[in-house]
Amino acid sequence: KLYNDSADDCWREAAMHATEGIRAQQHNTRTHDVGFMVFNSFGQALEQTSSNPTLHQMLINQGYVNVVLTAAHSLASRFDPVVGCIQSWEAGRVCRADPSYEATFPVIIDNMMNLELLFWAAVQSGNATLSRIAESHANTSAAHHVRPDGSTFHVVDYSPSTGAVRRRCTNQGLTDNSTWARGQAWCIYGFTMAYRYSNLPLHLQTAQ
Repeated sequence: KLYNDSADDCWREAAMHATEGIRAQQHNTRTHDVGFMVFNSFGQALEQTSSNPTLHQMLINQGYVNVVLTAAHSLASRFDPVVGCIQSWEAGRVCRADPSYEATFPVIIDNMMNLELLFWAAVQSGNATLSRIAESHANTSAAHHVRPDGSTFHVVDYSPSTGAVRRRCTNQGLTDNSTWARGQAWCIYGFTMAYRYSNLPLHLQTAQ
């Protein structure tokens, strides 16, 4: 972005150098944050250079598209069709107010921000499975993370065997029934972005 605004090569070189250090994360299947890490670096590099054909092609030649596609499949590996979501964290104690509770399939509202990796990769590769996973996650989150008044739960824990909600709680918010402000922002942005790709009214209505 700084390079686009200034045309100063020092910003391009700094961005590419920093981005290179994240390349190995394309293979990371142990966190949903691969979307944050890879799309906001390699993916945004491709998006931000779309009006500069020479630089854009240079990034393609350096494997940027392949990195994003590989990362999308790494993220998709965390999807459970029974639950209909991508697992955010590993099973364990994630509810701050009840540290003894053992979550089995925790999904956090932050995960909405990772879906652009899947949507973008689906468009680029023609792999509709990736977009279906993203849509399923968004639909399930709309049903179980978002309260009737539009506020959100931070964490929803599901049963991986039945897909049923086991518990709603918070890990970083004030209380289980409060709204964690940053998570609310993730929700608004995530559903707005999802609607841009899916054109599903549910996604726009949830964002609104």
